[in-house]
Amino acid sequence: MSWEAEVATLPLEGSRVLISGLVDDLRAAPKITKGVAKRLLKRSVESFNRLDAAHRFITTVEREDICDAFDQIMRAAKFPELSDSVEEWRDW
Repeated sequence: MSWEAEVATLPLEGSRVLISGLVDDLRAAPKITKGVAKRLLKRSVESFNRLDAAHRFITTVEREDICDAFDQIMRAAKFPELSDSVEEWRDW
C-alpha cells in the first residue's frame, strides 16, 4: 500500500509542505545546533498533529513514512538521536 493509492483522501500536498518546510528551516538556520534542530522537529511534528486532527489520515503506513522522513532529516542534520523524540510529541 502507498500514499498514492489513496491520493483522493490524503493531504499529500500539506504533508509535503511540512516535510520540505522542516528541511528549509534547518537549511536557513545560521547554525544547526541540537536545540535548534529539536525545536524545528517538534514544530513539524506538532504541525502533523494538527493536519491529522483535521483530516484523520495517519495510519500505520503514513506514520512509518513520516517517522522515516524525520529520521532521515535528523540524520542529515547530524542529530539522529532526536528522531526518538517524535514518539513523545506525536498524537498519531
